[in-house]
Amino acid sequence: MSNYVDVEGSGENTTKIVYNGGVVVNCAPYSEIRDLTVESTGGVASVFGIYASNDDFMKITNVTVNVSGGTTSSYGVYHSSSPATTLTLTDVVINASGSGTYAYAVMNSGSTNLIMDHVTAMASGTATSVTALRNGSSTSYATVKDSFLSGTAAINISGGLVKVANSELSGMATSLYITCINSYKFNGTAYAALSGSCQ
Repeated sequence: MSNYVDVEGSGENTTKIVYNGGVVVNCAPYSEIRDLTVESTGGVASVFGIYASNDDFMKITNVTVNVSGGTTSSYGVYHSSSPATTLTLTDVVINASGSGTYAYAVMNSGSTNLIMDHVTAMASGTATSVTALRNGSSTSYATVKDSFLSGTAAINISGGLVKVANSELSGMATSLYITCINSYKFNGTAYAALSGSCQ
């Protein structure tokens, strides 16, 4: 993508960007990608559906991201930056599956501000770490609202802060650097409210 240029498809079931390599979509500052599907089935060490590095005010809207098959890592959306940047995901569905070391639906690392609004983020497979949202550094911040996160770990945090509101988590959540409001999990038979630390 290019700075200040948006990419719009004709709908997630109509327009697909498919690349069975490393990075399918490489973002750019002050741009938006919307109304399409991004897909990769891997074949290389690390697969990135959408890669946003140092791309400020980037938006992803009404997009489906399907990635699998990275022999080491499979990332649906990868957000990393220095200095600080903001990435906004709205009405996005992300499926990341892998058998290597990492299968992350969303990776947020570096000096970043991530906003997830009405996002379904699902990680699966036999990778060592299968995580819906990974918040990876002390300067990484994420806000999750009205979303569904599913993985062996729904949220894995090593620093920074993640705020979750009105969302469903399926899988473990780190109890540090996180706050939950009006969020819940399904225990197999009924929904149960999560504590303020998403437990």
